[in-house]
Amino acid sequence: MTMLRLLRPGIIAALLPLVACDDAGMRGLASNDRDNATRAEYAREMIFVADDATAAAVLDFATVDAGSTLRRSAHAWAEAGSGWTPLYDLSWEDVPMRRAWRLVPHGPLRLRVGLEDDIEALMVRDEDGMIASLEPGGFISEWTPFRTAQVVLREATLALGGEPVQGWLVDARFGVSLHAAEAEANADVGPNGVVPPGAAMADTATGRAQAAVDTSTPSPPAEDDSVSLSAAEDTAADPAARDSGSRSEGGGARSMYTVRAVLFGTDGAALVLGQTGGGLTGWLWTGEDELVLPTVTLSPTPDGSGWTVEAGGGTPLSGNLRMLDEEPLPMSPRMVRGTIRFGGSEVELHGVLRPAPPTD
Repeated sequence: MTMLRLLRPGIIAALLPLVACDDAGMRGLASNDRDNATRAEYAREMIFVADDATAAAVLDFATVDAGSTLRRSAHAWAEAGSGWTPLYDLSWEDVPMRRAWRLVPHGPLRLRVGLEDDIEALMVRDEDGMIASLEPGGFISEWTPFRTAQVVLREATLALGGEPVQGWLVDARFGVSLHAAEAEANADVGPNGVVPPGAAMADTATGRAQAAVDTSTPSPPAEDDSVSLSAAEDTAADPAARDSGSRSEGGGARSMYTVRAVLFGTDGAALVLGQTGGGLTGWLWTGEDELVLPTVTLSPTPDGSGWTVEAGGGTPLSGNLRMLDEEPLPMSPRMVRGTIRFGGSEVELHGVLRPAPPTD
């Protein structure tokens, strides 16, 4: 069944006008969102990839705490064999709340939340019922590349109007506070001295910190954010620059603020590439061990059909990715498949690659 058949024509007609005018872009926060007494910025990204590569979904959420108001945005794409389709593209203002980083329902977007504020399901509904549903499952592993970034790997289930499919979910949280010193004094410190992302204050009911703090700021989105047309390499800056200060003032170029790629293998391996102010960083999880990749280079192939991946360090990694989409939209994610080599092993992977963010 094609994606357009899975999503009823009525909801597509209702949602596409919203997509035609994207105020905040696919990811990140618009530059004017940081003006007018912005206090903090929070983002959350969920990327699902089916075990058999038959379906995928990308969900992005952003909140700007401007003191007197919260400016929120939510965007989602889904793919089930007929190309990427936008599920919703929402922007709205909300009343201030103590835990501004928490996801909230709006319009066609619905949430089912558990006892510990865990998201049990994200749903897209219209007056006739359910259109799409993403249900995060069991915890698998976690990567905390920076104090303001946390990437959690989970099992998950995605339903796009038909039978649900099993797969993997990367749930990433990013927190930026412009009042880091004050918030840091109230934030709990997690394992290894890491402040949980998006946690500007402790939850007095549970004693858990909820959001991360830093003086970094995500880059604004580009008007034409395309990976297929760019011939430039993506690479990371000197690892010594990690979390050195505010990106807006020339420091902290290594702070990770978005997930660029999520790839999974049939043997359970997972490769996550994150975008920093200086390029790309990565994390490879094999089911038994993990490999952190401080510097990753992602280069388009000469014919434009894919990319090469290279990472140095104690265990070098290299590979090739091939784009599966025939005519992708400039702003849409890409379905990719390829092979990576590391430590004498070769692993076949499939997953999602997102358009490159702009350079400062």
